[in-house]
Amino acid sequence: MGRDLVMDIFPLYFLYTIVIVVIIALIFYWLIHTARKKETALDILKKRYASGEIDKEKFDQMKQDLA
Repeated sequence: MGRDLVMDIFPLYFLYTIVIVVIIALIFYWLIHTARKKETALDILKKRYASGEIDKEKFDQMKQDLA
């Protein structure tokens, strides 16, 4: 009787453990992913210059203002 009870409950604990590990992994993934997305002002300025939105003089002036 005791063995049957353990065999019935074990898969349930195993499933809960897997669910908890997956949730923790997703939280870590989300935290790392959002930390990488943060752009600095200089990154944005470089993108604007690369896309041709601003010219070299404006880029240099704005870069100096940021420093």
